[in-house]
Amino acid sequence: FIPSLFARYESLRGESATSISSEATLRLTSGISFVADYGTTVRFPTIQERYWTDSTLFRPNQVQRERHEFLEAGFRFQSDSAVTCEASYFQREITDGIVFASSTTAFGTPAVTVINVSVIRIAGFAGSAKLRFGHFTLSGTLTAIEYRESDTTKLLFPRITTSAEFTYRNTLLNGALHLNVGIRTRFSDRQRGMVYLPQQLIYAENTQSELGRFTTFDIFGTFNVGDALISLSWDNLSNAAYLLTPVYPMPGRHIRLSVNWTFID
Repeated sequence: FIPSLFARYESLRGESATSISSEATLRLTSGISFVADYGTTVRFPTIQERYWTDSTLFRPNQVQRERHEFLEAGFRFQSDSAVTCEASYFQREITDGIVFASSTTAFGTPAVTVINVSVIRIAGFAGSAKLRFGHFTLSGTLTAIEYRESDTTKLLFPRITTSAEFTYRNTLLNGALHLNVGIRTRFSDRQRGMVYLPQQLIYAENTQSELGRFTTFDIFGTFNVGDALISLSWDNLSNAAYLLTPVYPMPGRHIRLSVNWTFID
């Protein structure tokens, strides 16, 4: 049983705050352990959130600091480095959460309002697993999340995101070539996401449209030859049309090549 305790004291612009968090790990065997975290922290508003003045940024009231209370609990399993998996439940409650809400000026141009939301609740599940057999590795991740502001559930983030990867790793040519090649896929559920406001260089809640779910596939490889590291990938094989932030489309089917060569160490 391994307990840990953390504390932080801050003083900023005449205000002070103390944050405390703790972690406990219970190792049942060499390969199985349970982990739990709990804490309360304070986040002071940034200079932009509290003071920035602009014709497209509104602040109806003085922005207050946030108080976070978070909890996470889960387990880890590892068997001779051949099988590894983790799963955890997490939740975070933010009192007086600072939010950039989308708005418009009197002339109809995009604007943002900085406000404190009484309570923001974020909860979800995260899991990952990895299986190694010989030179092959199969891995995957899953994240499910719910975001609520007061009593309203919002799709600022996709409810479900998953990824999977199958790779082959080996050393060839008498140790001269180290390669890692594989295929990966990613799925993201529907979301509204955050809209980018270039004038303020910030992101605000997207209230105009809902972004659709998407699935992508990539083929990739990394090749280490001497002091050179070559990365080659063929991304978005299915040429899926998708957005992460309105209204900027993500790249379609494309090839990416990079070379990192160390001449002098």
